Amino acid sequence: MWFGVAFSYYGISFHVTGFSISPFLTHFIFGAIEIPAKVGVYLLLDRIGRKLCQGGSLIITAVCIGLTCLIPLGHWRSLVAILGKGFSEAAFTTAFLFTAELYPTVVRQTGLGFCSFMTRLGSSMAPMVILLEDFWPFLPSLVFSSMSLLSGAAAFFLTETRNIQLRETIQEVELNR
Repeated sequence: MWFGVAFSYYGISFHVTGFSISPFLTHFIFGAIEIPAKVGVYLLLDRIGRKLCQGGSLIITAVCIGLTCLIPLGHWRSLVAILGKGFSEAAFTTAFLFTAELYPTVVRQTGLGFCSFMTRLGSSMAPMVILLEDFWPFLPSLVFSSMSLLSGAAAFFLTETRNIQLRETIQEVELNR
């Protein structure tokens, strides 16, 4: 899931060409959309749960990235890309809290370190995928969308951690399966 979160987040962030507004304004708006995304996650996590917030935001990100392939160049395409960036940020924000709650205390830092490694791997692969644009202009968007969709689906297989006591040991996790 972490690979897909970072892969789609940085894929959207680095692939700012092809919109009807300047790349500088696009980057500014991409940065500004992160504030309402974080506030939205803060308000939704205790209402709809971590799993739905994580999986839902990744799937909506996938839909937004996929729609940019179908929408002709213009302001609507830019709006859909900006929404995709916002939901991608929401997925990133949720992933930090959700992952920390999934691991038992005795391995929490090690688990978060591994997830951080997967994040770095996803963020380093995103610029490479953008190079696929030379073969077909929509190929990077389709790859980013597919990975986000796959990661969103994988998030629904995780355990919901809303309103439960955090596990302290590995044995507690194994007993509650």
